[in-house]
Amino acid sequence: MFSFSIATIVFAILVALIGGVIQATIGFGMGVVTIPVLVWIGIPLHHAIGMMLPCIVFQTALNSWQHKAKLPWRDILRLFALRLIGLPIGIAILHQLSETNTNATRQVLGIGLIAIISLRWFEPNLPSNRVAGASTYLFGLLSGLAAGLIGMGGPPLVLWVMKQPWDSVRQRTFLWASFLLVTPIQGAILMYSFGASEMAGAYAAGMLLVPAVVSGSWLGNHLAKRLSAERLRLLMTSFLLIIAIRFVVSPFWTEAVPGEQNSTEFNEPYSTRNQK
Repeated sequence: MFSFSIATIVFAILVALIGGVIQATIGFGMGVVTIPVLVWIGIPLHHAIGMMLPCIVFQTALNSWQHKAKLPWRDILRLFALRLIGLPIGIAILHQLSETNTNATRQVLGIGLIAIISLRWFEPNLPSNRVAGASTYLFGLLSGLAAGLIGMGGPPLVLWVMKQPWDSVRQRTFLWASFLLVTPIQGAILMYSFGASEMAGAYAAGMLLVPAVVSGSWLGNHLAKRLSAERLRLLMTSFLLIIAIRFVVSPFWTEAVPGEQNSTEFNEPYSTRNQK
């Protein structure tokens, strides 16, 4: 059963607030920022993903409703079908990893995060005609797979969207509705895979984060004109890269240094739960 300490939830609220600020300021995916940090403090990956789902549903539903007249439904449903193929595959792999080796789950998250950061850096060099053609299927499948496996299906989708001849309004409405359609299904598959009691607590904790995300978004909108978006993006990318590298190499470091401990006051409830 999902459990957490007061320190964990307070820290998670702070992380969600920062995630809201980052997303509103630079357009950086909230999940890309928050999920690795939550895992870093000891929350299992599937719980971290579950905690972010209510925030995503609330924010994307509100934005989609406000711009419902401009939603490009034909494109949304085309990518939606492709993402549904990759989504359960990603969740199945996540479940298998979580059952066998926690370190392996962290390593997969680290590798995925490095791949996402690489996509953001090298995205301007990708030719538009290749993205707009048959590789649409590849980006749709990768988005669903990444959403299920590491809770970050946005970057492949954003990469595809940025290469379409759309204005910014169409791009944003497409992304909002795409995330909104998949997230409830993602939540249902997670409950089926990990158990209702296992995920219900994560979803309930996620509801506590919604006000923080909304507050962060409001704050980010007001700070956007005062902060350097490029400098903030570079800072956050560097921070996430450090976390990703730590996830990838930490199992080897722990094996090399027998006295190294991987527990903190944040993940103590999970250690206790796993011993039961």
